[in-house]
Amino acid sequence: MRVREVHSVNLGKEEKQVIKFLFGLLKMDGCVDLTLTSISSKRKTQHVYRRISVKINDGSGYVPINSRIIAKTSVEFIIGDRVSADFLLTFSYYYRGEKSKKIRLADDVYVLTLRNNKGTICLELTPWHGLFRITPKAVLRMLLWEAGLLK
Repeated sequence: MRVREVHSVNLGKEEKQVIKFLFGLLKMDGCVDLTLTSISSKRKTQHVYRRISVKINDGSGYVPINSRIIAKTSVEFIIGDRVSADFLLTFSYYYRGEKSKKIRLADDVYVLTLRNNKGTICLELTPWHGLFRITPKAVLRMLLWEAGLLK
C-alpha cells in the first residue's frame, strides 16, 4: 500500500552538498544498527537489528548502488543535465529467537527522489510500504546526518 505523504528538504545550490549527500547514501548502504521496536506477536518492545539497503533506479529498475554509480550520478547532476534520481531505501528488521533463529519482521520501504529544481537540489521522501517503524522525518534526519550535512 502506498502512503501519500511526502517530506521535502532543500539541499541548496552548492555542488559539494549534492556530492556529500550521494556519498552519504553509499556509506549507509548495508549498515546495520540496533533499535527498539514493538513485536506484535510478543506484545512487547524488543531490540531488533535494522539493515539499510539503498538502490537507484537506472531506468530499467532498481539496482544496488556502488561508488561508480554514485560518482556518475554526481557528475550528471553537477555538470550534466540530469533533473532527478530515484532511490529505493529499504529498512529490513530482524531479531534472534530461540536457538538463535533469525526472525524477520516486515520491511519499511521509502522512495527518495533527488530533484534539481533550477539549480537548487531538493530531496523528497515518500513512504512506499511497510509498518513505518521509522518516521519519514527520522529517515531524512538520518540521511542528512550520515552525509555530514546536519550538525
